[in-house]
Amino acid sequence: MVERGHVRRIYTQNIDILEYLSGTPADKIVTAHGSHYTSTCQKCKQTYDQEWFANHLRFGKELVAHCDKCKTGVVKPDIVFFGENLPKRFHQHVTQDFEKCDLLIIMGTSLVVYPVAGLIDEVKPHVPRLLINLEPVGKGVLRYNNKASNKRDVFYEGSADDGVKKLADLLGWKPELDQMIQHEWKKLDEEFAEIKKKIETKKE
Repeated sequence: MVERGHVRRIYTQNIDILEYLSGTPADKIVTAHGSHYTSTCQKCKQTYDQEWFANHLRFGKELVAHCDKCKTGVVKPDIVFFGENLPKRFHQHVTQDFEKCDLLIIMGTSLVVYPVAGLIDEVKPHVPRLLINLEPVGKGVLRYNNKASNKRDVFYEGSADDGVKKLADLLGWKPELDQMIQHEWKKLDEEFAEIKKKIETKKE
């Protein structure tokens, strides 16, 4: 859907950068709880990319990463710890994104962690909301179980993978999705092989 220009933004509570690894452009992703995509020195605020931190974990002599610039500061992944504020990017995009949203797809969530859980009620009253989940959630806001008052909410009970494939099939995009999945798996296999080669070379 991103390639077709239908995705305004992906909001995620994941910190594992899977959205980035999928090939989704960084400007389309809002990591509500931060992520390992970047890391920052807690002393001089120098920023490092994910590759720098990954290389430290693979080849560094110390478990704790220290800054290459100031030499003494601890480099921490840009994830949100308990009690810390959500990233500025989250607050910057929420208002404008949900004001212009014309379809909200909700996947793989318990809808109990706020403020992200509250986003499902930020879209306009007429906007369709599709929940793809292993179990029903959000019953206090989503009305998929109320036939009398529900005019926009749909619940697909199943895994995110199955739900997305079903949606793609209904839209006539299934062959394109299958091809994309195969391409990304091949790319990940190649990257893993390259990393394994570097590690083995380092051991020698």
